[in-house]
Amino acid sequence: MALISMDHEAMDGHAKGTDAIGAALEEHMSAIKKLVGSLDGTFESRHAGVKFREIQAQTDQMQIAIRQTVGDHARVTRGGNQGMQDADAVSGSGFAGV
Repeated sequence: MALISMDHEAMDGHAKGTDAIGAALEEHMSAIKKLVGSLDGTFESRHAGVKFREIQAQTDQMQIAIRQTVGDHARVTRGGNQGMQDADAVSGSGFAGV
């Protein structure tokens, strides 16, 4: 059952990689938000101020969407890994997880 064990390890590694990607994206989005925030008040015209607030709102929405997507992907990966471990236990392969 070594092949099944490799699958578990690969899925676990993938989930951990997804977490790392999520953390990097979160850091990146925080940096963008700081940059956008630092521009607040630098616009003299009313139109530019409105555009700034639109950019700020879009940045917030993007961060929320990225956080949700990465989190969902990690949960699905972990759920698949747990399902494979459960199937192994039922079939008697003796694999107890990674």
